[in-house]
Amino acid sequence: MPVAIRQTTADQGVLAWDPAAGLVRFVRDIVVETTVPPAGRIRQAVRSRLVQHMELIRELAPGCR
Repeated sequence: MPVAIRQTTADQGVLAWDPAAGLVRFVRDIVVETTVPPAGRIRQAVRSRLVQHMELIRELAPGCR
């Protein structure tokens, strides 16, 4: 049974770059929100929210700069 849904995705991030060493840090947040309205056999609306947080930190050894 096909069901129509509505889904939105928000993605934002921050990148830190060192000219000599390259990528130093990257932080990213992704939020996906889904809504299924009541229709047919679905009697009550369904909502879900998924949040993903990622953080990458490069540890530079002494003398790498």
